[in-house]
Amino acid sequence: MSQRSTGLGDHERGSAAATGSTAATDFPLDYVHVWRDWCRMVGLSPVTAWREVKAGRGPIITKLSPRLTGVRHRNHLAWLEAREQHNHEAA
Repeated sequence: MSQRSTGLGDHERGSAAATGSTAATDFPLDYVHVWRDWCRMVGLSPVTAWREVKAGRGPIITKLSPRLTGVRHRNHLAWLEAREQHNHEAA
């Protein structure tokens, strides 16, 4: 199944064209970053990011199709906030 067949436009899918120069805080909460774009945005390799998700330390993921996964922007922000709180507790 291709990205186009999901019925989502570039905005909802979070394609590279849509995320090119937009700051991470400029997205609507329901915007979905496709997996590779999200990994690039947070500075993790896709493999490392999957390890974090499987270990329960990653964001909630959104399955767009059998082969297309993403992260809803609201879940990205919650993940960032949880990491900040954890870092403050350790300090």
